[in-house]
Amino acid sequence: FRILPKAKIQILEETQSHQSDYKIPQCLSEKTYLLLLANIPFISTHHYPLDIIKKIIVDIPHPYYSEIKSFDTDKSKLKDFIQKFSDNFVEMYPPLLEYTNKVHNALMHKIHTDNSLLSNMLNLLHNNQN
Repeated sequence: FRILPKAKIQILEETQSHQSDYKIPQCLSEKTYLLLLANIPFISTHHYPLDIIKKIIVDIPHPYYSEIKSFDTDKSKLKDFIQKFSDNFVEMYPPLLEYTNKVHNALMHKIHTDNSLLSNMLNLLHNNQN
């Protein structure tokens, strides 16, 4: 854990357990939350966590979403993208860092201000009265 925050970037391999159709976003695991909370930029091996981040944390586009989405159909594209990113780090890193900072800040704001359990209970109560 002491080494993780020193990394400039990580590769995220998010699991999709208990999901019959992996294309349907379900939840984020501690793998993604750890990187978001630590504000560490990452390249996901699948678009799945990016879809969930956009849906439940903040609706902003990931700078390399289309490339990551293409990994689904061709895993060699992941290797090629990592090589391209490495070769063009100075240009490609800043947009990823900016994205990560925005998501981190939105998540921290949600943690400090949102009581989703209370909100869900109030919504259920409101929906049952209608």
